[in-house]
Amino acid sequence: MRQIVKMQFGSHVYGTNTPESDMDFKGVFIPSAKDIIMQRAVKVSINENTKKDPTKKNTKDDIDFENFSLQGFLKLCAEGQTVALDMLFTPAQFVDTSNDHASLWGWIQANSNLLIS
Repeated sequence: MRQIVKMQFGSHVYGTNTPESDMDFKGVFIPSAKDIIMQRAVKVSINENTKKDPTKKNTKDDIDFENFSLQGFLKLCAEGQTVALDMLFTPAQFVDTSNDHASLWGWIQANSNLLIS
């Protein structure tokens, strides 16, 4: 799996966070070639979170991370899904560009007009 982008998401990006707000992250990745060939590639997303008790509300100590495969992300864009549109237009200060594939995310954002209608 090659991570293209990881970004902050939710209340911290929108400026509506409170001292009790959890941290939310979204990302886009390219599945490994082996997983694609073996048809084991995740098509939509991988969810990870630090919450120990799923019956309780997230706290400021919790972190949620939803990671979409590239094909899943592009499908969400084509469907006009809010999560994909929010990701496309997340301000740069909330985007981690420290990986080897950050230029691909820059290209995707630069061509966002081709992904929305």
